[in-house]
Amino acid sequence: ILSGVIFLWESGSWPTALLVFFASIVVPLLKIVALTILVVSVQRRSIWRPLARARLYRVVGFFGRWSMLDIYVRRVQLRSAFALGSANH
Repeated sequence: ILSGVIFLWESGSWPTALLVFFASIVVPLLKIVALTILVVSVQRRSIWRPLARARLYRVVGFFGRWSMLDIYVRRVQLRSAFALGSANH
């Protein structure tokens, strides 16, 4: 994934590179950290900041919906490239 991000960046498609980087690397890592915090707090039967933990759970759920965004962006780019290639022939 990282090599693809580097390729996109170097080929001038930096908005797509940033999107793929955040959707494929940053968001999953943050999601793992957040879920680890939630699991540890539940296993320890923690009463520490229940509202903050509930909010964290909802945020993780919200970002989970957008986890495939980079795949859709790449699909649109490929279709556009094929359409341009077909128009040139």
